[in-house]
Amino acid sequence: MQHDIKPEPTILRRRQVEQRTGLARSTLYQYIKDGDFPPPVQLGLRAVGWLESDISAWIDARVKQARPGGNGCGERSSVRGVVAGKRHARREG
Repeated sequence: MQHDIKPEPTILRRRQVEQRTGLARSTLYQYIKDGDFPPPVQLGLRAVGWLESDISAWIDARVKQARPGGNGCGERSSVRGVVAGKRHARREG
């Protein structure tokens, strides 16, 4: 007898998302606004969170984008300023 146990979805709060992704709060919300990051789930009137699976998928996509070979070895490429195939201009000032 085989039981397929499906893990329950886990919700991460903003600080946990910041730690997992290395993004600052302002960057996180800018990426959401630009459509380059998963939107949060409303938990209450003033509380939001993100599905851990969405964050893990976003991180995996960033790694694949940074390492086109897909194996994580070889030349390192920079993804600074590149989000989902877009290049964001650096603000002066």
